[in-house]
Amino acid sequence: MGLYNVEPDATRKGSYYDYAVAWGESPTHPWLLANTKAGVMSTDANNQACGQTYIDLYKIDPQPIRIQEIKANLDDMVTNGTSNVWCDRRHPDVHAGVCQDGGAAERHQVLRCHVEPLQ
Repeated sequence: MGLYNVEPDATRKGSYYDYAVAWGESPTHPWLLANTKAGVMSTDANNQACGQTYIDLYKIDPQPIRIQEIKANLDDMVTNGTSNVWCDRRHPDVHAGVCQDGGAAERHQVLRCHVEPLQ
């Protein structure tokens, strides 16, 4: 979605959006986290990385289905006080700031700031 944000050509920009939506809607990836089923929580950033695209698409066209699983997953992490198993700067943008320096409470506060506006 990074290209979508900087692409000046409307046709190309639309193709990036269309591709991302088709990927999110695909039968193998129906707005779910990678390597999971509906309602299954994961603390692995590799599984959650697709959520960044879902959130970006939601910000363009707010359809709740797009963020249902990633939001539930991140809400579960906040509620249960769990940290991401890859929270070591390998995936700094996966959940919009949760992988910042500081203890779990600080990371969850940052995470909560990014999840709550998507309600």
